[in-house]
Amino acid sequence: MKKIKPIIHNIHDRLFKGTFQVPQTVADCISYFFPPDLAEQLNTDELELDPANYISGALREFYADVVYRTVLKGKGKPAEVTVVLLFEHKSAPDARLHRQLLQYLQAIWEKDQHEGRELSIIIPIIFYQGKKPWVKKPFAESFKDLPPGAARFIPNFDYILIAVHQTPDEILLQLSEFSPLGGMMLLMKKVKNTVFTRLHYASFFNFFGNKTEFKQIRRNFAEYLYRLSPLNPLELNELADKNLSPDIKAEVMTQFETMLYKERTAGKAEGKAEGKAEGKAEERVLLTRKLVERLLIKKILSDEEITDALEVDLSEVYRIKAALIEQGRLNPEV
Repeated sequence: MKKIKPIIHNIHDRLFKGTFQVPQTVADCISYFFPPDLAEQLNTDELELDPANYISGALREFYADVVYRTVLKGKGKPAEVTVVLLFEHKSAPDARLHRQLLQYLQAIWEKDQHEGRELSIIIPIIFYQGKKPWVKKPFAESFKDLPPGAARFIPNFDYILIAVHQTPDEILLQLSEFSPLGGMMLLMKKVKNTVFTRLHYASFFNFFGNKTEFKQIRRNFAEYLYRLSPLNPLELNELADKNLSPDIKAEVMTQFETMLYKERTAGKAEGKAEGKAEGKAEERVLLTRKLVERLLIKKILSDEEITDALEVDLSEVYRIKAALIEQGRLNPEV
């Protein structure tokens, strides 16, 4: 059966869901944000992404859930007790939360029964990005004028709340040293803060090694920074050049270039006045040339790779290369 991918409407959800495709993100989340007595019982070596869609129909368009399965430690059979970790991203407090979670719980348990499994233990995790304080309330408080003694008939279950803006910067900076989770949370919290971005630019990317599964996350991070930071593309690129290792720098700068060319192809940035759009277009042309020059001087990519990555004519790359050689900034190839 062909899998149906859930629709993710905004860049925040794309960043969240893309980062949580890597099991390391989930393992680090368990280690840093779960209650210790629960975290020590979960086998993070057995984490497996569950691709199933548990919300059907039109509702799927509004929810960006991520579901992982694992097992408890110390059990005789690997599948004896299954634990489902349900991650849900929220940008604002949601009065419908318990009802939404109940839909998830029921759908997961129905799948367990259909596939002949024992019912799973389900741990909901709410990943909250908004600035307004989130106050956890029991589901019973959703019912007006609940008579005495009636609360016991209302489903009662808890969830783990991870609030990005309520997590201290020091914790996120520490986490970003080794985990994509830290980089993602820093971006969500600080992307509009130009002072922080200039001081801690590397913290958005510095956990990355050369693992293949991190490449798409790296591109997502670069896109998020490019689209939401008040800093202009040229400064973002210069920060990448100064603060990132060569391999990471190449991918981030190439992602910036790709996005610039997509915008140029579209004619002008959406929502900009015509005069401002023309100014931005000139800025992008300048940035494009500077990035191509850096890629050529540092020999990060071949001429053909620059052409493919940036969607620029090979003749333009040759023209820039010739100018660099004439200026003495690039040695002629032997």
